[in-house]
Amino acid sequence: MAVNSSSSQQYHAQIASCIEQIYERKGGRMLVLMHSVEALLAVESLLEEFCYAHQVDLLAQKRPQMGRRIQRHFQERNDAILLGVYSFWEGFDSGGQSIDSLVITKLPFPNPVSTAQQIIQLEMKEQERSYFGHYAMRMMLLQLYQGLGRFSRPHQKSAEIWLLDVRATISKYAMKVKSVFPENATVIEKPFKKCLNVGKNKNM
Repeated sequence: MAVNSSSSQQYHAQIASCIEQIYERKGGRMLVLMHSVEALLAVESLLEEFCYAHQVDLLAQKRPQMGRRIQRHFQERNDAILLGVYSFWEGFDSGGQSIDSLVITKLPFPNPVSTAQQIIQLEMKEQERSYFGHYAMRMMLLQLYQGLGRFSRPHQKSAEIWLLDVRATISKYAMKVKSVFPENATVIEKPFKKCLNVGKNKNM
């Protein structure tokens, strides 16, 4: 299932719609890894009605300090959607509880317009090195690998990984993205209706 939109409002609506459809498919515990607090807040607002209607707990990591408390709440619930940023990309402790679905809304590239990244870009330009190829790509793959690390554990073998970023399948670096997924992971990127028809797909 790929999401691509030039409008932030439309993009957030597409993400929320995808999350709802995926949750209806499998239910249980869902972890959604997001790229910014702004996107998290927008999607959280759009999911509130769905979660209320389906009696699903909606949790959101709005600040870094909320991580452990939210993890504990997530572990205690059988039906929950957790929206995470910050440290959840680097490692999420589900306390031995299985996560039924992982949704990655966007490949975790560094924000190129941040002050820190602009400094790195200038330094690499002076060194005549490619910021994208030698830095941004490596950082994205590292964070993606960390985010997926929990799904190499035996109790997570039935989990599904949903990647909503179209770049994961049509970009020149799609094979590099595929290379960081756990060997036995169930990765789904087909349009949702096709996924329902063909069932689980282990090939990106």
